[in-house]
Amino acid sequence: MNPDEYLVEAQTNNQCFEWTGEMIKDPDGIIRPYEEFEDVHYNACRVLWFIATKKDPGEFEVLHTCGNECCMNIRHMYLGKGD
Repeated sequence: MNPDEYLVEAQTNNQCFEWTGEMIKDPDGIIRPYEEFEDVHYNACRVLWFIATKKDPGEFEVLHTCGNECCMNIRHMYLGKGD
């Protein structure tokens, strides 16, 4: 699914939607979903948050109420400070 398809699905479904794209290891060694644009890697959850809310998460992390780092359901996401 592309980001727009995740957003449409979230309107009627409260389940986790697993990211089916590429994964990359972040500096902390955690495998996370990513989206590549013009040879730059972006955290896919941050991209989806920006598309859905039109707001840059800035210094905050996009966290998940479901605890699933690969979940792309915007209804499960919120901004906060990770551990």
